[in-house]
Amino acid sequence: MASVPAVLQSEWTKIRTVSSTIWTLAVAFIVTVAMGVALSALLSSTFDDLSQAERGTFDPTFVSFSGMILGQLAMVVFGVLVVGSEYSSGMIRTSLAAVPQRGAFLFSKLAVARANATAWGDAPGTAVVPG
Repeated sequence: MASVPAVLQSEWTKIRTVSSTIWTLAVAFIVTVAMGVALSALLSSTFDDLSQAERGTFDPTFVSFSGMILGQLAMVVFGVLVVGSEYSSGMIRTSLAAVPQRGAFLFSKLAVARANATAWGDAPGTAVVPG
């Protein structure tokens, strides 16, 4: 019978060693920040050209968070990779044999994936952009 901390550690090792999951998280971070910065800079430079009505309805928060749409798409890909990589390689049989308690296995997989997604997803919000 596998303990939850041991299963958490094995799930962390699996996610950390599959390079596509790390790259997907990095892309989510980069796209979120880069797109938000680029669109904010573009609208900042063309703000004087906007009409009075467009200036009145301008929402800088929406513009700065516009990169999150593509970042969320990358997070969906990350979730698919977390689950799908085990099935495509056949390692799911080994994982289920090592952890017969399905609840502990699924909880650990979800907890580690969520922790990674939260850490990488919150990072763009803490990025300091010079203004």
